[in-house]
Amino acid sequence: SSGINAEYGGVATMNITLGVPRIKEIVNAANNIATPIITAPLENAASIDSARIVKGRIEKTLLGEISEYIEEVFLPQDCYIFVKLHVQRIQMLKLEINAHTVMKSIIKNSKVKLTSSDVRINNASSLAVYPPSGGSKTKQSTETLYSLIQQLKKILPAIVVKGIPTVNRAIIHKVRTFNCNFETSDKILTI
Repeated sequence: SSGINAEYGGVATMNITLGVPRIKEIVNAANNIATPIITAPLENAASIDSARIVKGRIEKTLLGEISEYIEEVFLPQDCYIFVKLHVQRIQMLKLEINAHTVMKSIIKNSKVKLTSSDVRINNASSLAVYPPSGGSKTKQSTETLYSLIQQLKKILPAIVVKGIPTVNRAIIHKVRTFNCNFETSDKILTI
């Protein structure tokens, strides 16, 4: 209906809950905007797959969001955290993530303080993350290793594995247009 287009500037749906906090920010001249919005046009506005790839590169993705499970493994002479990636979800979201990129993200994270020898790739979709001691029970006491494993299990799901750490959400804006014969066509305008 034309009433919707006139009221919302051609946008069929509008999240008005963002309006009130934004007005408060403007009135109070806030230094930090709580809900900043950036609109970026796409070069290939016809491809939803291209839009999803761009979205995946921008939006923060955490290890816990793309893992089937993250579990503790205790063996007689070894202990580690086993990370199983959810390959189907990664492919569906068009994320450029694999065991190698996850390993780099874990090592790069300052909270875990691990090196490349502490993270071992089992295959394309799973990793073993060892405590800094290497997981050997002969090097450290059982209580210390258990504590380190618990800390790792708590920290690992929150590690950013893709995207910009400060970008919580990216939205693909798709517009449906109608021609004079009432035929529709979709165009992805922005992320």
